[in-house]
This record gives sequence, structure tokens and C-alpha cells, in this order.
Amino acid sequence: MLGVLLAGLASLLGVALLVRLAWNWSIPDVFGFGPIAFKHALGVVLLGLISAGALLIGRHRGGWRHTNGRF
Repeated sequence: MLGVLLAGLASLLGVALLVRLAWNWSIPDVFGFGPIAFKHALGVVLLGLISAGALLIGRHRGGWRHTNGRF
């Protein structure tokens, strides 16, 4: 389970890096706002996804014990 979470986090970071690299190509034209506002919006979205994942794990019966292999 922890491996899946780490893979998901790595995927999110990879997408964030790709978006950052693509910034000079099309992002300002598509969204219509500057780089600082876009970075703040992206950070809020990523923090929301991470906290939603943590809450999802915490709501399972047994809570965080599912992440270390003991049931």
C-alpha cells in the first residue's frame, strides 16, 4: 500500500515538472494568468490531493496500520 502511495506521489511530481517545463509553450495562453498565480494554484491542488489521500487511508478500519503491512 505504501508503494502505491509513493508511486502516486512520484506521478504527481512528474506531472508538476512537465507542467512547469511546458509553461513557456502554452500555459499562459490557455489559462490567462501569470506564472506566480499558476504556481500557487498548482500547489494548492497538489496539497489538496495529498491531504485527500491521507484522509482516505485514515478512514479505513484500522487506520494507518494498513500502510506498514500489519492488519
